[in-house]
Amino acid sequence: MNNKIEKQLNFTCSHCFSTFQLLEIHEKESANCEVNCPTQWQTILSKHYQDCIILNLAREEAQKEEPN
Repeated sequence: MNNKIEKQLNFTCSHCFSTFQLLEIHEKESANCEVNCPTQWQTILSKHYQDCIILNLAREEAQKEEPN
């Protein structure tokens, strides 16, 4: 038996109308995973978003340092 869980996040900026979407699909097999794969997946996602935050902060700092 296969259980499927979908999470969908949407965001549209009210200022520039950019749209962001995130779709996470988890298809769980009937047997429990011995290595706790959901935790491993969350670790990968956390690392990805930490990298995004760091890059964004670096861009903001670079913009502050640019002469006007």
